[in-house]
Parts: sequence; C-alpha cells; structure tokens
Amino acid sequence: MQDDKDLTPSEVLDLLLYRYREKLSDVHVRQTEACLSLFQFDPESVEQWTEAEREHVRTCPTGYCQRMLALSWRGEHPPLAHLSQFARGEYPYPKAMQFHLEHDRCQRCRVVVHVLKTLRTVAATVAVVYGEGLLRQPEEAAAFAEPRAPVYLRQTSEDGKLIVTVVETDPPEHELKVYVEAPGCGEGGGRVRVTLAGESATLERELELEKTEFGWEAEASFGKFEEAVARLGEDWVVVAVLLEPEG
Repeated sequence: MQDDKDLTPSEVLDLLLYRYREKLSDVHVRQTEACLSLFQFDPESVEQWTEAEREHVRTCPTGYCQRMLALSWRGEHPPLAHLSQFARGEYPYPKAMQFHLEHDRCQRCRVVVHVLKTLRTVAATVAVVYGEGLLRQPEEAAAFAEPRAPVYLRQTSEDGKLIVTVVETDPPEHELKVYVEAPGCGEGGGRVRVTLAGESATLERELELEKTEFGWEAEASFGKFEEAVARLGEDWVVVAVLLEPEG
C-alpha cells in the first residue's frame, strides 16, 4: 500500500475527500453538478478561479465547496492574505475558514487570526512571521538534543513598507531578537509595535524607529531564547505593526 507521505498533492486531496465522505454525517453537504471539481481546490488552482467559480463557492447552497476548500488546508495552511481578510471580516468564504479554525482547530492559524483581529485597527501595514516547530515545548526548551539550525525568519508586509526578521542569536547571549526595517516610514520617523504571541503567553514591545545609513530601523530582544520558549510554548507568531504617526 502506498504510504501517505509519498502521495502527490492531487492524491492527497483525493484521499481527504474519500476519508471525509466515509465520515460524512451531514447529508445536506453534497456535491451538485454546479460544484467545482476536486482538483480545483488545489492551492494553485484556487488562485485561478474565474469570477463565476468564486461566486459559486461563496454561495454554494449545500456548503460542499467551502468544506472542500477547508479540507484542502489540512495539508497546507491558507495564505496569510486569506487570514488577514478573515480577521478584517472581508473573507468571501468564511464558512471554510471557520471550519479550519474551529473544527480542524489549526493552532497556527488560530494564533495568527487572533493577533490580526487584535491589531487590525492599529495600522494598515502589518508583517507577520510564523515559526512552526522551531520553538519546542517548555519541557524541551532547555536542552536541544538533536542538531538544528538557529531560528532565522524574515517576512515583508504586503505593501512592502515593513520588513521583520526574527533571529536566535549566538551564544553566549543566545537571545530571541526581532529586527524591523521600515522602508515605508516618512522623514519624520515613527514607531513599530512588535507582538510575540504564543499558546501560553504574549510579549510586546513598542519601538521608536531610528534613522541609520540603511534607513529606518529598530530592534527588540525578548530575552534568553530558552526562557522565551518556555513562556510562549510551541506555536508562536511575531507581528510587527507600523503605527500611524500621532496627530
């Protein structure tokens, strides 16, 4: 029998559909002739839907299409842009996202949506970094038995005005640091709010951007790496928000 890990993305979707139908208890959720084919829920295909296909998924009378969209995220998380739309209440397929968050209980996406909902009224420019499996459970934080690369993650906001980099520094400091670059900052400078949210705790810093030879920058330390891990837990997200100038 073919191992699940050797399946192609299309075969994974086929398997998900098969397993879903096996467990299906809601007889009202069924495919109609107007519903999209299974292969159209592949992540790349979703971005190529026609306007008519998008409208059908949005209004699918049986709920089949939004359920299939949610199932497609079991192998790959929904794009950050989709999570941002959902946090703002603008996502066109809310039932799909609700199924992913509430039924499948995707901890990664739950954390991201929670932070985005909290910060959505602060500013339009937001950069989000998510580290999955890089920080360990608290009881494992003090001793990393197997070799691994230091944490280094980088993300740019959708509008290109903010860049956030998360770094695990070298010993002996061995800190969890966040560096922020703000190409979109005006001549008057500005501030950035950095939030590090995990399953167990939320840490926050508000930073004044400083003008350097490379542009407007700021950095924040969240303390010793092992201690940060112990406080945050395994799933964590870093959000940097370019705050609107006062006045």
